[in-house]
Amino acid sequence: MAGINNNWQEGERNYRAFLLRCWQEGQLPNEEEPRAALAWRFALVPIDDEPGAKGFACLEDLFAYLGAELKAETSNYLSARKGGNI
Repeated sequence: MAGINNNWQEGERNYRAFLLRCWQEGQLPNEEEPRAALAWRFALVPIDDEPGAKGFACLEDLFAYLGAELKAETSNYLSARKGGNI
């Protein structure tokens, strides 16, 4: 793609890698438990050297976290670039 600088060959980390786990909790409604419900749960597990998984109760929280992480990575990259570190 024109205009995109890929720094892989320079050894810079310009990506984030996660394993996304999705599962359901709860139970299906039935005659005994008409208000029972299933809910999807999510966890992001870093597959690089970063420790720890992060859990999320809903998809919106997962997306908000990813958005904040990617924004922070971009900000860190731009700050390092301005400081002459890249």
